[in-house]
Amino acid sequence: MTGWRVPTLPTWLLHCVLSPEDRDAMLGDLLEEYGIRSAVSRTNAARWYWGQACRSIPVVIVSSIRRRGSLITVSIALGVYVFVGVLNFAGTAVVARLFGANSESSRLSGVVVGLGAIAIGGYVAGWMRRGAATVLGGLVLIVAALLMTASNDSAPFWYQLTFLICGPVAAWTGVLLCRSQKR
Repeated sequence: MTGWRVPTLPTWLLHCVLSPEDRDAMLGDLLEEYGIRSAVSRTNAARWYWGQACRSIPVVIVSSIRRRGSLITVSIALGVYVFVGVLNFAGTAVVARLFGANSESSRLSGVVVGLGAIAIGGYVAGWMRRGAATVLGGLVLIVAALLMTASNDSAPFWYQLTFLICGPVAAWTGVLLCRSQKR
């Protein structure tokens, strides 16, 4: 099994959303199947692995909410999502005044502002309730995916893809910062 390497980002994302009791079994099964598939084609194996991770994350989040009866957690995550939207709106308005609304530097600054707002939201959600930042990351992932597929937005593909991938990572980074400060 030497010579192949599992994609790191989807493994880390799954590690963040899976419960500790399910983590080893699920990641182990994915790793085993990835090893078998990579013997045939590394590219197809990586595509399959990413696909499994992207399909599994929302299911894991929803089942976690159902299993724990976490309506409060979901409510907190939704409230923090609205808070993130307000932060992003305010930050984007400031950036638009500084750089102009349609400039490329404005779009790059918008990414920084948006991901920063999501990270702050992850921190707040993690501070308020365990699991809320995971739900927040799932919300960001779902909304970014929906906007990419259903929107006629003029935003470039790289911009949309950045929020699809880095948005949930920013939320989970915020909660990791919160946890490290609590210790």
